[in-house]
Amino acid sequence: MDMPAKQIGQAMDEQYKCEISRNMAYKARSKARKNIKESVAEQYAFVWEYVAELQRTHPNTTIDIQYNPRSGPDERPTFTRFYCCLGPLKKGFNDGCRPIIAIDGCHTKGAYLGQLLTAIGIEPNNGWWPIAWAVVEKEAREQWHWFLSLLIEDLQIATASSHYTFISDQQKGLDSALLELLPYCEHRFCIQHMYKNFKKKHPGQPPPQHWCKAFFPHHVKSDMLVNNLCETFNAKILEYKDLPIIGMIEGIREYLMGRIGDGAAWMKKCPGAVGPTIKELIEKRQNSLGNGKLWQMVMGVIKSKGLEGNNMLCMYKKEHVLVIYDKLVGCHVAIPLQHFIE
Repeated sequence: MDMPAKQIGQAMDEQYKCEISRNMAYKARSKARKNIKESVAEQYAFVWEYVAELQRTHPNTTIDIQYNPRSGPDERPTFTRFYCCLGPLKKGFNDGCRPIIAIDGCHTKGAYLGQLLTAIGIEPNNGWWPIAWAVVEKEAREQWHWFLSLLIEDLQIATASSHYTFISDQQKGLDSALLELLPYCEHRFCIQHMYKNFKKKHPGQPPPQHWCKAFFPHHVKSDMLVNNLCETFNAKILEYKDLPIIGMIEGIREYLMGRIGDGAAWMKKCPGAVGPTIKELIEKRQNSLGNGKLWQMVMGVIKSKGLEGNNMLCMYKKEHVLVIYDKLVGCHVAIPLQHFIE
């Protein structure tokens, strides 16, 4: 549909040995676009039937559709937004994922352009877990507020909660919407995007709690600094972004259903109480136990020398303070390091 007129003429010559003028190529492309738009528009009439089928086959699924009402007796309502949080995905996140949620938005393609907003979690084997997605008319504060409000309700996150951590690429309007809805939750910024736009967006000193591991809360059990969860998800659904509304939502659902099913079958074959990725991480840190030695222990507090840390203070001093009773580590990473592995 976006093929240049010159390329259309070349294709006609190569495939059909027929030469056409550039003006004829423009007219043919315009007619094709019109036909595609009309066929795409027809799908919006079946959205409510599709929603009913989704909710019938996926219990506890949340679907929210927004549209502009009729402007006159002869006018039709205009579709604007579609939010989807499938019941099984919601249950999977609440039952087995850490309280960290990556948020992102990307452009949709096709006859009617818009934005696809996504919320992605981390599953127990450190892979990405889809939670919810929405098709909106544009990416702005109003749309983010609407999306986050539905997501918060689905995950039953209290307004006063500080248990969850959100990570984003600092999309326009997202930070203020999140601050209004969940003022006590941590909001991390993707360090890659901060690096690319540092001089432009951060002429002063950015708050370290948004990007520095030493300032992250312990309960999240994650030191993630990049938004790779959403980036990976967006890369996997590229082929569905130019489809009509029902085709796009259904294509994403079918892909996720197949991916989760294959992952579940694979995990059943893996021995042990943890996933293979986590097991490999623990074994790697077990192998580094011999690099340090016990230096001092007073009242349940141990100082250990020789173990490399994950922040500048630890790397400089090469010394860690371990509080055994509270399971705290001086480097503030809050994930299982070699300090506590037996």
